[in-house]
Amino acid sequence: MDFKLCHRSGVRYVSMLIFFCVAVSVISAVTHYSIPEEMEQGSVVANLALDLGLDAKSLGRRNMRLDVIVEIMDINDNAPFFRRDTMHLDISESTSPGERFSLPNAVDPDFGSNSVKNYHLSKNQHFALEIQTGRDGSKFADLIVKTSLDREKQAVHNLILTAVDGGVPTRTGTASIIVRVLDVNDNAPSFEKAKYVIDVMENSPVGSLVIKLNATDLDEGSNSEIVYSYSLYTSERTQKMFNLNPENGEIRVKEMINYEDLKLYEMEIIASDKGPNSVSGQCKLTIQVTDMNDNHPEISIKSFQSPIKEDTPTDTVIAVVSVSDKDSGDNGIVDLHIPDNMPFKLRESSDNYFELVVSEPLDREKVPEYDITFTVTDRGSPPLSDNETMTLELLDVNDNVPQFPQSFYTIRVMENNAPGALLSSLTAFDPDLHENQYLVYFIIEKEISNTSMSMLFSINPENGNLYALKTFDYEIEKEFLFHIEARDSGSPPLSSNVTVHIIIVDQNDNAPVIVSPWRAHVGERFSLNNAADPDVGTNSVKNYHLSSSEHFSVEIQTGRDGTKFADLILKKPLDREKQAVHNLILTAVDGGVPARTGTASIIVRVLDVNDNAPSFEKAKYVVDVMENSPIGSLVIKLNATDLDEGSNSEIVYSYSLYTSERTQKMFNLNPENGEIRVKEMINYEDLKLYEMEIIASDKGPNSVSGQCKLTIQVTDMNDNHPEISIKSFQSPIKEDTPTDTVIAVVSVSDKDSGDNGIVDLHIPDNMPFKLRESSDNYYELVVSEPLDREKVPEYDITFTVTDRGSPPLSDNETMTLELLDVNDNVPQFPQSFYTIRVMENNAPGALLSSLTAFDPDLHENQYLVYFIIEKEIANTSMSMLFSINPENGNLYALKTFDYEIEKEFLFHIEARDSGSPPLSSNVTVHIIIVDQNDNAPVIVSPWRAHGSVVEEKIPRSTDKGSLIAKVIALDTDSVHNSRITYQFLQVTDATLFSLDQYNGEIRTMRMFSYRDPRHQRLVVEPLEYDIFSDINLYLVIGLGSVSFLLLITILVTIVIKCQKPKPSKAAPPSRNSVISERNSTIADSTLVSNDAYWYSLFLAETRKGKLVVRQPLPKGSRYIVSSIPRGTGLTDTSDSAASTLQVWETFTFSIYLY
Repeated sequence: MDFKLCHRSGVRYVSMLIFFCVAVSVISAVTHYSIPEEMEQGSVVANLALDLGLDAKSLGRRNMRLDVIVEIMDINDNAPFFRRDTMHLDISESTSPGERFSLPNAVDPDFGSNSVKNYHLSKNQHFALEIQTGRDGSKFADLIVKTSLDREKQAVHNLILTAVDGGVPTRTGTASIIVRVLDVNDNAPSFEKAKYVIDVMENSPVGSLVIKLNATDLDEGSNSEIVYSYSLYTSERTQKMFNLNPENGEIRVKEMINYEDLKLYEMEIIASDKGPNSVSGQCKLTIQVTDMNDNHPEISIKSFQSPIKEDTPTDTVIAVVSVSDKDSGDNGIVDLHIPDNMPFKLRESSDNYFELVVSEPLDREKVPEYDITFTVTDRGSPPLSDNETMTLELLDVNDNVPQFPQSFYTIRVMENNAPGALLSSLTAFDPDLHENQYLVYFIIEKEISNTSMSMLFSINPENGNLYALKTFDYEIEKEFLFHIEARDSGSPPLSSNVTVHIIIVDQNDNAPVIVSPWRAHVGERFSLNNAADPDVGTNSVKNYHLSSSEHFSVEIQTGRDGTKFADLILKKPLDREKQAVHNLILTAVDGGVPARTGTASIIVRVLDVNDNAPSFEKAKYVVDVMENSPIGSLVIKLNATDLDEGSNSEIVYSYSLYTSERTQKMFNLNPENGEIRVKEMINYEDLKLYEMEIIASDKGPNSVSGQCKLTIQVTDMNDNHPEISIKSFQSPIKEDTPTDTVIAVVSVSDKDSGDNGIVDLHIPDNMPFKLRESSDNYYELVVSEPLDREKVPEYDITFTVTDRGSPPLSDNETMTLELLDVNDNVPQFPQSFYTIRVMENNAPGALLSSLTAFDPDLHENQYLVYFIIEKEIANTSMSMLFSINPENGNLYALKTFDYEIEKEFLFHIEARDSGSPPLSSNVTVHIIIVDQNDNAPVIVSPWRAHGSVVEEKIPRSTDKGSLIAKVIALDTDSVHNSRITYQFLQVTDATLFSLDQYNGEIRTMRMFSYRDPRHQRLVVEPLEYDIFSDINLYLVIGLGSVSFLLLITILVTIVIKCQKPKPSKAAPPSRNSVISERNSTIADSTLVSNDAYWYSLFLAETRKGKLVVRQPLPKGSRYIVSSIPRGTGLTDTSDSAASTLQVWETFTFSIYLY
């Protein structure tokens, strides 16, 4: 009942209230009038009496007092206007899109619908208007920056702002907005080229201009003022050579430039502006030095073989000459010459190496030596030259025979000459030298009347003096004709002879001579005793007879008394040496009949006369004596005999006057027995042949003598080691020396003879060289295989010479041949591909890696220069991002990298040596920018102005679990660093709302009640979730266990499938959707509440079944989005992980309940 009563009272009160309001409204409508603006004076506004239903009289009687409201209705007779026709705005070019700038309102005297209702901005791409409505309904405009400004493209923007009122017709007013874009130092200075190549003349004067670099900066003010400097990677050597003006970019010569020191200078020039947070640009400058002909060509005599034999064959190498010129081009090309009138020529053996070879036969007797002038001239303009003179001496070869001044000699000798008298000097001439010139003279054997010429004449073997060995008697010998030979001591010896005619001149030397009786001559008679006969008359001795004898006869003489007596007559000369005693029978015969005889024996004993000269068994003896025979050893025992007797047959031996002192010093002659023994050590190499003349003289009165010639031939022993003489040796040589190039000339010799003197020369087999015999006992060492200094930088070449004696003797000589490097190896990097990880936010100039290459060459061929091979990415050259030290390969970052902008770079580094021509190789460098957690999460939905509060109005009748709002935060870091969770930082009632920590959905936890405060404040905080912790060890153990269990599961599954095939499930339904732009929504009922939400392109609202695009997508792209069950994700592991939560930004909701 109480309830019904209360209900009726309420209805009554409400009815009364409605009636009152209606009455007031009617009266108000009657007393409220509207008149148009600018109504003429006197015009009727209203008839109150009529409007109130009263006449005018009654109004006066009733004394009514009415409040009449007259509303003047505005007429749109005023156009909007701005208090300033021109508005100036200064906006920095770094202003972010979305920034707003308030503009002055337009003023319109009209009001209501005729007041300003809208604003329009002239068409442009950078600015837009956003109309705001004040609490009083007035309209004002904010200028919004739509796209980034760039002062360098457009420094001033002229805009027209139009204010439009709401009248009919509308009226407008305009104002000019001049937006001046303020400069930000956002442009690095840039050069006209990224790389400059300049040629500079060698020896350019100090201070001369090389180049004036001009960098420009599109900024203005101090941001565009530029300072030039060398980068850290420009070598000190380069900076010492060139001066860089920091103000105007002029590069001038600082020190004298020498092309021969360095042909190329490379530098990196930095242009930095003077603005705050100065930025810079770089360029590379390569200065190529142009060579001047300022170096004289040079001659280097690598080997010179002097003296050489005059019979050296043509084409024999006698010298190796290298020429060089430190200049380049034609200035460095040289020509080598020798005089034309010489029997030599030059032959190029390899690059700038020449061999001097014999081109014509040589003759020492005509030209004993040559002064050979090598002249080298370059091809510069004017040409420069140099010369070197070497004296080449010719060794004599026994190629000339001895020559007598006459071919026929007539020598007159007075008879009765003294024995040993000098008859003449028959001296020959030999134009050769030394032993080839040393002559020995001989009488060519010839017998006259069984008498050898050497028994009559003797010639001094050393000087050709001709002597008479005996006294000549014109009455016996009137002339002699024989030959004299002159023989040199060469090997083999050469000889010539001359005819000698000896004429004996008569002297009046014969007078009548009474000789001694004992000296019997033919016809001489000796008286014999008479025979006695007692008979007389005719019976007396009448005759004598002598037994037969060739030497004697009997001559009968009759005396005056008729007595017969006999004389013994010498019929024929006696020779005691043939028959010393003659036995004769003398028979006396009488005249009786029968005749009677008587006999007597005559014994004739021939007395000796010294008429026989001693004689040797041979006129000439030849004896071989072993070299190094012991002193005192017997050479020969000469035996001369004399047919005489007594003292006439006793012989004494001696050397003749014509036996040289040298020979007499070497051998001892025993005068008594004729033994010749070794007196001093015999050396075959000193003299191979000894000749002597031995005289055998008797002791008789008027002593006579005989001679013989003895030739002692020394038999060689292998007692001399062979010898090596390096006539020329060219070291060092270039490693690219062509094969067959002569690098050494070697002569070998052995003083021994025969096989002992025949030598063989060898070098080790395992070497790229060979020996080539050029002439007798001369060898050339030539290159037989390509050389490689990097494998073998030098060779110790051992020349071994061995004779053919028994046992053989040998000798060796070792020479070191050094190889000069040639630029034949390209630089080599240890790797062909480098992956370098660089943490973002690196400091500019940070060392990234050292890319050091290796070149096995030497010196300048090994000196490497490193370059970045130019490549542009997004119109940015690699040399603007990275720099490499050209000397050591250190790679630096020139700027700070941001993973969110640039994630990787791929380019090439080149290593180039300094050889001529240079060789190079390159390596690929992959720079990977490693993300740092340097970006805070940014809340992108719901959008609100920075620092503002988002207001949400929800009815109190909202069900439990309803979605109130969804917070979406983005992190531009990498996936690992961009995982976000959400939490309440502040909440009015913790029991009323829940926040999904993974997808940011705010939902109601229960129904609202009237006791809940109308205003609820929620502060949501997005956090980055770092999952790395010390749990790694446990994860490894867990992974191992899971892997084992997985293997068991797979095996069991395979067994089950083999036993019973399992029907296949249909694939989850898929759906194709076409979207056009960001914030598009794709309805998809397949998304369920336990789906995961960490996508980079899409966000899911699970309970609404929506897929939201969170960032712009490339046109035509196609993506497959699948829902993934969450399972035991971060929620399950968060307790065990020592997680790090970083707070970056909060989001405040102000929720009003109604």
